[in-house]
Amino acid sequence: MASNHVKKDDYKALHQPPGGAGGEGCLWSWNSEYKDGHQCSYRWHAREHALADGRLYNYPAYKSLCVEKAPGPGDVYLTAAYQGPKQKVPSNSYALRNQFPYKNKPRPGQWDVSLPRNFTESFTRPYWHNGHHIIARSVLLDELAAAGKEDVRVTDMIVQGLLKASYNLNDKPNMIILPMDRTVARALGLPRHLLGDEMEIHEEFQGRRTADHPDYSRRVRFMIRPVINQYKRLAKQKLDEAHPEPPDALAKEQLVRISETVYRAITTAGSFMKGKSLDELKFAGLGGR
Repeated sequence: MASNHVKKDDYKALHQPPGGAGGEGCLWSWNSEYKDGHQCSYRWHAREHALADGRLYNYPAYKSLCVEKAPGPGDVYLTAAYQGPKQKVPSNSYALRNQFPYKNKPRPGQWDVSLPRNFTESFTRPYWHNGHHIIARSVLLDELAAAGKEDVRVTDMIVQGLLKASYNLNDKPNMIILPMDRTVARALGLPRHLLGDEMEIHEEFQGRRTADHPDYSRRVRFMIRPVINQYKRLAKQKLDEAHPEPPDALAKEQLVRISETVYRAITTAGSFMKGKSLDELKFAGLGGR
């Protein structure tokens, strides 16, 4: 006889321990600070991924923007920081105060990931960047909620299964550092994270949002939906049992493989995108433009 309720394990017990030093799972991106070694710190994981794939970020990746000696008054590039006198900017010191919205060009090695303080101190050092979740938290949680639309216990079981399998949304395979300035993105051969304030005419006509990547998220959603639906069916079968518990080791490997696939698409297509935003990224077989 089927049970009328699902035994819920304590999410806290399934989540990373205090300090994020364990091998447990994490489905939330609440820890926005850079914390070295903290398993919930997505910025730390993003930098670790960049360190492991330094060819994307380290000199000579940005050679086209470099100057060989201390930059002079004309050795600057236009940033995406300026949005008008009444708009917020990334920080007061992101662009040169006396030449705002311009920023000094780097010298060789100045932007390298391994240089102390780069990508750790703030999201504007050495240039404006974001730690991007390849499978976004909102996309994953929306799909989990949709799986339990008819029975909320299904969502609970899938979440518990993912945590029991130690799936970490913030882990290195699901993170990538992306620039926000078009000039920097073009130099590195990476897409910029968001449209921001540098929309071109064709981007404006397509009605893209300046602080999101809805088309990219839609494509990733299509990729993870079959995985979630697969375990939705398993969860429903479990609910017919007398003492239902979450299926073991839910989907971790499949979700990680999706992250790795999209990571390759991002890092190989960027040089052809010439500074366009992530929303312009084409996924083979998924309706990319």
